[in-house]
Formats: sequence, C-alpha cells, structure tokens
Amino acid sequence: MISLFSKYSYRWFALLIALIIVFGSVLLTNFKTSTNSPYSSQETIVKSSNFKQDVAKDIANSFNLSLEDLNKVDEKQLYDQQEEPYASSLLNVLNQVREDQDYGSIAPSIYLKQDGKSGYITAKMGDGTNYLYTIAYNQGWAIVKTDSVQGKAIALNNPGGSNKTYSSLSEAQLQKYLKENSISPLAVQNIGKYTVVLYKTAREELSDPEKTLVPESILKLTKAIELSSDQDGNIINTGGGSGDDNSDIVPVSIAYHNHESEQGYIGFSTVIINNFDILKNAYSVKCCYENNITTTTLVDNHNAFIIPLQLKKVKLINVIISDKDGKVLFDNNEWSKKHGFE
Repeated sequence: MISLFSKYSYRWFALLIALIIVFGSVLLTNFKTSTNSPYSSQETIVKSSNFKQDVAKDIANSFNLSLEDLNKVDEKQLYDQQEEPYASSLLNVLNQVREDQDYGSIAPSIYLKQDGKSGYITAKMGDGTNYLYTIAYNQGWAIVKTDSVQGKAIALNNPGGSNKTYSSLSEAQLQKYLKENSISPLAVQNIGKYTVVLYKTAREELSDPEKTLVPESILKLTKAIELSSDQDGNIINTGGGSGDDNSDIVPVSIAYHNHESEQGYIGFSTVIINNFDILKNAYSVKCCYENNITTTTLVDNHNAFIIPLQLKKVKLINVIISDKDGKVLFDNNEWSKKHGFE
C-alpha cells in the first residue's frame, strides 16, 4: 500500500516488476534448510536447551550490542504494574513490535539501560531477520529508531517446504546492478531481505509498462526500487514506487511506502532535503507516525534518506528537521499550512 503525504509529495505508483520469474513460494511454516542454502547448519539456530540464549546472542552480535550491560525486563512484572504509565506505555510499545511479527517469529525481549529511560526491544522473524528497536521514555515509551539485518535462520524440520531463500544484496551485487542499469543512487538502505535504492530518473528511461502509470506531463521522477537476491545470486526487483520530482517546489520531499511480497513485509519513509540552507544546518530528521511512533535519523552530511519502519498499519503524519541545538528548521505540517498545501 502506498500512502500519499501531501499535494506535492511523491505520487507513488506500484511498480511490481519482476525481473526474474520465481516459481513456488516461501512459507515460514514450510521453511527448509539444505546444503546449498545460506541458512545451512553453520548459519541456523537449532532448537535446543540453549535456544533462547542462542537467539539473544545472534541478535546481539548482529548489532554489536552488549547485553551484559543492560537489564532484561520481566514482562510479567510489567503486567503486574500496568496501572502505572511507565509500565503500560512500555507494554504498548512491545505490542507494536508484536503486531509486525508473523508465524515462526521469536517473542521480542526488552532490555533497558541503567538509567531506566532508554533501551532496546530485540526481535527475530521466522526467516532469521533480526530487529533492534531503540526505545526511549519521555512521558511515555516510544520507538525512536528501527534497525534490521539478516541474522541466522531458525532451523525448522519440515521436508515439504521450498528451499528458496532471499537476502539483501552484497556490495558487489549492488555495484554491478547500479552499473548495468546506469543508476546514480541518492541513498541505499538494507532492510531485512531487501536492498532499497533511491534515485532520480527521466520518464524516457522508464520501461513501457512503467510509462503507462506516469502522466506524460511528468518528465523527471524520483524512484525507489526494492531489490533482493536469491540463494543462487539472482537479483530480483520485487517492486517499488516512483513519482514526479518535486525538488523545485518543496524544500523537503517526503514519501512513505510499504508492501509485502515473497521476500516479506517492507516499510520505509524517504526524505530528500532539497533546500541548501536547511541542509547546511540540519542535524536530525524525525519521522512522526500515528500512535506516537517516531524515528530519528542523523543527517551526517547526507541529503537523502531511506528510513525503515517495519511496523504495519501505520501512517506517516509529519517530518521535522532540526539543527544540533534542537531548533526546528523544517516542519512539514507547518510548511504545508503556511503554503496552503494541506
């Protein structure tokens, strides 16, 4: 599903263009490992007496996280204290993570720092994708950042399943794809089994099926594509979106995209800072979603961002760019009101 953000946001179109036809499907209930799979014996977590510890270790290693320096929260105690805002809001955040999980996923865990006002929620999907949700408390708990990376798969013994597996692209695969397709990326981001590429292109460079979705009056476009690699190294374009390049109209271009394919669910926002005065002083980009969900990304001398949010059923409602002192340089809602673009 593609969400439109405002009158001059990208008008995204679904571009479900398969570069390689893949027969069959991968179901978490039918996941099977094989000697040819990247999830072979040395890459899987086998259910055993140390299963929970192995999962925690795999997630921690994926994000260079030291669990020994954190306090693991007993979920039962949270339910015992749920009348208190501190506990109830932490349970709400935990449930947000659970809503995004599917069959075969491992129950998320909460780890707090010593200050008790910041920490992480760790989670593993049935396909092995590890998630790290950074959380913070300020009159209530909220997710402030979401990271994901492919971890070890969970070994499930079901001989009837497909042995097709997918992953984000390696650096060599990415560079080859960009060169072969003459793409100069604005931003690249791995999200689970996907590699998302954000770039600009001309209408004349689109394929004939894509051109039918784009009005002839639109000559320049901004495009996001979602790539994945199968176990044989084949690169699959699983979809994406494109819309008119509005960089001459708005100081910051914003869009939100999510969909689900054979490679799993993916959700992300794209933000491009077009205004030089905003960019030179920008320190952070804050994406605000429904249900008080926010993510904060440091600018770090970049002008384009692909910001993951793997929670389903959410809507991007605002983007705020601030300087290092917290001064707001751009508030999309305020800018839209001022210029009559609500």
